[in-house]
Amino acid sequence: MSAPATAERELSLLDKVELRIALADSEPKLQAVLSTYLPPILLKLGSDHLSVRNKVISICQHVNSRITPQ
Repeated sequence: MSAPATAERELSLLDKVELRIALADSEPKLQAVLSTYLPPILLKLGSDHLSVRNKVISICQHVNSRITPQ
C-alpha cells in the first residue's frame, strides 16, 4: 500500500513544481525557479514508478518549450 502512496506523493510534489514553473512570467523568475527545482526534478527520473518518470519527462518538455528560441 505504501508504493501507491509514494507515487501519489511524488506526483503531487511534481505538480506543485510544474505550477511554479508555469507561473514564472519572466526569464529571471523562470531561471530562479529552474535553478532551485530542476536538479531535484531530474533526480526523480530514478523513481521506481513509471508515472513519476513520465511526469518528469512532461515537465522537461514544458521547460524545453519555454527556453527554446522561437
